Amino acid sequence: MKTKRRKLVPFALMALMFAGILQSCQDKEEEKFSATLKSEVTADYLLNSNLDVVFEDQVVRETGKPEVLLLPIGSFNLLDYEDCFILNVASGRNGSQPVSSAIIRFEGEVLLNTSDFSHSEEHYTMQICGVTEESVLEVEIRGAPGSALDIWMEGVMNSFLDPRDGRRYSVVHIGTQVWMAENLAWLPEVSPNSVISLTEPHYYVFGYIGTDVNEAKSQPNYTTYGALYNWPAAMTASPEGWHLPSDAEFKQLEMALGMSQADADATVNRGTDEGAQMKSTSGWLANGNGTNTSGFTALPGGILNSLTGNFFGTSTLANWWTSTEDIASPTNAWTRRLLNVSSQVNRSAIPVKSFGFSVRCVRN
Repeated sequence: MKTKRRKLVPFALMALMFAGILQSCQDKEEEKFSATLKSEVTADYLLNSNLDVVFEDQVVRETGKPEVLLLPIGSFNLLDYEDCFILNVASGRNGSQPVSSAIIRFEGEVLLNTSDFSHSEEHYTMQICGVTEESVLEVEIRGAPGSALDIWMEGVMNSFLDPRDGRRYSVVHIGTQVWMAENLAWLPEVSPNSVISLTEPHYYVFGYIGTDVNEAKSQPNYTTYGALYNWPAAMTASPEGWHLPSDAEFKQLEMALGMSQADADATVNRGTDEGAQMKSTSGWLANGNGTNTSGFTALPGGILNSLTGNFFGTSTLANWWTSTEDIASPTNAWTRRLLNVSSQVNRSAIPVKSFGFSVRCVRN
């Protein structure tokens, strides 16, 4: 009787083979996991409601052989946003017919593959970085004609270009609001400190007494602190998409920094250290600097006292208009003031709308 001889494989060789198979499986699992991972960063952004949709499109399955579609995604103003974005891909959204499969690539990397879709509603989110003006998404979908993928990309704004004069402003997200982190510098004309009005808009630059706009813009105070506005000018100076904050919107900012509702509704100096959180870490007289933990970066730009015609207060105070008039005295407008000698925030209704104060804009 013949018996089959069993060929023995050396133990070391078996170990190598097993290791290779295991590594191959791990590679496949890691590739699939990374393709379907939902970003935790997205959830954090959504909680703050500070995301902009910077790109949006829908890819619909037509008849015939599926083709790779190229979606340009970098055609917006990239400088306005942080480097990384959140890409959303949804199948079967808003009642549309889900796709049976899809492949999506960015910069040669597979973000989603065919196994991530199966005729069902899906919504994937992932972070992509390094977007340029030439960036595209490669999208290929399969399914019944009319099945669709909704694709959109969201980003966090970090600066803003005012198209009126080409000046770029840094911005800061505080709570659910987006604020300019610099004083407004829009200067369509400039008035000397001797020209004042309660009803007509006037624009000033601290310490400048002429009428030449270019000369005014060359002043160091303008470069550092922006322009000063009487209340009528402040009400119309904001660029499109932004506005002069109301008294309530300033309260929202202050409460996001820890101020209580009762303190926010009070007048004169209120709160604890909210002013210190708003003040810049340098530029304030006599150790009056702040921590700037809010990113608001308040600088002591001073004011124009229209009653005396004097500029004063650089290095010691910052004053901003709000859009809100005092209900009890409509000729008064609410303001905010920070002082070098205080960590609180002053809230006062000013009866002289001809004063020249700074302006901070908040996003619509």
